[in-house]
Amino acid sequence: MREKINPAPELKEIEILYVEDEDIIRESLASLISRHIKKLHIAENGEEGLKMYKELSPDVVITDIQMPIKNGLDMAKEIKEINKDARIILTTAFGDSEYLLAAIDLEINGYMIKPINRNRLFSLLNDNAKYVLHEKQKARFQAYAQQIIDSQSNMLILLNSNLEIIKSNKSFMEFFGLDSRERLKDKHGGINEIIVPIDKGDHYINKIDLKTIDKILDGETKKHIVVLKDNHGRYKSFAFHASKLTNEKNMTEYILSFTDVTALDNENRTLEKNVVTDKLTGIYNRHKFDEMLEIEIGKSERSKGSLAIVFFDIDHFKIVNDKHGHDVGDEVLKSFAKIVKSSLRSTDTFARWGGEEFAVLIPDTNIEDATHFAQRLRKDIEEFSFENVGRVTSSFGVALYKSGENVVDFLKRVDNALYEAKNSGRNRVVSSK
Repeated sequence: MREKINPAPELKEIEILYVEDEDIIRESLASLISRHIKKLHIAENGEEGLKMYKELSPDVVITDIQMPIKNGLDMAKEIKEINKDARIILTTAFGDSEYLLAAIDLEINGYMIKPINRNRLFSLLNDNAKYVLHEKQKARFQAYAQQIIDSQSNMLILLNSNLEIIKSNKSFMEFFGLDSRERLKDKHGGINEIIVPIDKGDHYINKIDLKTIDKILDGETKKHIVVLKDNHGRYKSFAFHASKLTNEKNMTEYILSFTDVTALDNENRTLEKNVVTDKLTGIYNRHKFDEMLEIEIGKSERSKGSLAIVFFDIDHFKIVNDKHGHDVGDEVLKSFAKIVKSSLRSTDTFARWGGEEFAVLIPDTNIEDATHFAQRLRKDIEEFSFENVGRVTSSFGVALYKSGENVVDFLKRVDNALYEAKNSGRNRVVSSK
């Protein structure tokens, strides 16, 4: 004899909607289960059942298939459209096999053949009740966890293994002006869609991929700053940290944390700027020029590209200082720098070499174009009227980098060209052989 299945304690915590059009069957099953569950709601057809589901959101629906007005299968389909995880049990006669095949496609959670077998009934109800309570507990835990991460001032996001954003905290949503998780998914599917590429130093991250995350997790890189733009168009700097975890489906996910360091980062950038910038003219100083020269020579060697340097200074600048004073001389230097800057490309490096001497580093050029650039500058300077001084002239030396040449020899060639320009009458351009 088969062992009797008793109602599980979990049934006392769930609400059931029972939809059945036949009075005798409905009253019989209602009498059997009502005392074992938290609450039973009863409907006599699919249309009434659907309305009650929308109003009451019961934990489990038990429904007959064949009913007037709206059958149970159509009702189940509409309920699944409302809640794809809705728990639905069908009651059916033997002749309803065609409906059962359709029910399989809807992912119905069980069926019972009429007349209803008590053991089958409580077996299905017990299983569904346990599932419902487990999901409710999980939802409560997730809500609690969300409250915890929402209380963090740092921005937190959860990424799947494809680096798609699947969850975030309140700080993140507010930063981007988002009011729902769906808008987050639509607007920012991948992590790199929110990062602003910026060329400010080696400690900045311009792209987050699995390789970068693994390096950060292993402590192999010190790149920990990203720049993000908020919903007001303001750019802010964030310290970036990563953690790796495995979810309940044994799939890898990543938690990223962003700490606002804009004020500190701005301060660091100011300090960095002060270190590499000439205070008088606002252009790079010799220290930065030397650094960029090493970088550009390396690029030139790797890509077999060309690289030129233009050295130049103001002719007879000592006379300007002696005649008009150093304050006027400083104004001449500042105006001189502005004239040169207006003629540069974004890839060129312009620096004050010292005193009245300047240098421009020009990648991806040839000696003819570099010489033409210097001639154009020479003419622009000659034609400019400097306040309190009037006309001044300048002399130029130009040299093209030779593959394998060391920095000292390269600089010596361009310096010799400038020396020749000054010794041969000034206000002219000389190119190194």
